[in-house]
Amino acid sequence: MRTIARLRVLASLVALCAAAPIFAAGQQTVCTVTINSADEKQTFRKFLPQDKYRFVELVEKNRPDWLGSACEQKVSCDVLIVSGHHGEGNVFFSDALDRAEHLRIEELERVACSGSCPSLFANLKEVYLFGCNTLDAQPHHTLTGEVGRSLLREGRSADDAAKVARLLGQTRGESSRDRMRLLFKDVPAIYGFSSVAPLGPVAGSVLNRHFQTSGTRDVGTGRASGGLLRQFAPHGMVAVRGIGNDDALMPLRQDICMFADDRPTVAQRLDSVHELLKRPVAESRLLLDRLENFTEALTPEKRQEPEVAQALQRIANCVFHPMTGTIPR
Repeated sequence: MRTIARLRVLASLVALCAAAPIFAAGQQTVCTVTINSADEKQTFRKFLPQDKYRFVELVEKNRPDWLGSACEQKVSCDVLIVSGHHGEGNVFFSDALDRAEHLRIEELERVACSGSCPSLFANLKEVYLFGCNTLDAQPHHTLTGEVGRSLLREGRSADDAAKVARLLGQTRGESSRDRMRLLFKDVPAIYGFSSVAPLGPVAGSVLNRHFQTSGTRDVGTGRASGGLLRQFAPHGMVAVRGIGNDDALMPLRQDICMFADDRPTVAQRLDSVHELLKRPVAESRLLLDRLENFTEALTPEKRQEPEVAQALQRIANCVFHPMTGTIPR
């Protein structure tokens, strides 16, 4: 009887092993975020050999926190494919009325900046962004005349103010291209579009032609594929690298992570905001949207917590000086 019981246990274990997916050693994980068209994902899946690549769809239908779910499951992506319309530099969305799934760039920033999801993008080698203007180099923030006047009020000469304004445009402008490079730090190959992207069926057709012509040897290597860029050249596809630690955009990433990182307490983040407000107005005003979103999210109950209330009071105990910005009393 004891032998029979052992055989039954062994049979159960064998059945469990047969039901579980088996991934070959060295197999790469292709993460897909399919918000609109599935054509791109299906074409990659058609050509990439199953023994070398496994696919994980991150979007879970009717679950708003699907990205958080991927973090909880400790998914680690080698390749990321995002398919969705891309609007105003801050969201991927679908044109289907029956689909509520979307992906806000702020959520990607939280994942990229916070230690609460260390594995998802840690090993990324390539990112494919199939959406309009995903790598558009035009800054979202235009340095208006008011910014120039702020620099002049700080006592700078007209020439110096113009020079600083140009520098701010290069390092603080936050174009779509900059935001993607900031998000995917150290990723060697990020593909996207500098203007209008092809619709899903067209993109799938171009991918199909590329893989038939050049094969899949470049996928997952971290090397930008010249063949892929040539195939998509009529549609404005470009490829960039994620920023490194010595990149001129690194200070901007640190500022963005100040708002996006969910590890510090609210009081600690308010103290960081306090330090930000001490900077020249021309610089801090470029983060005005983030400042407003952060403060508007503070509920009356949160504002009454002792540490939060004290941090808010420290900010309130600042005098605004039109020439130099905010100065602590």
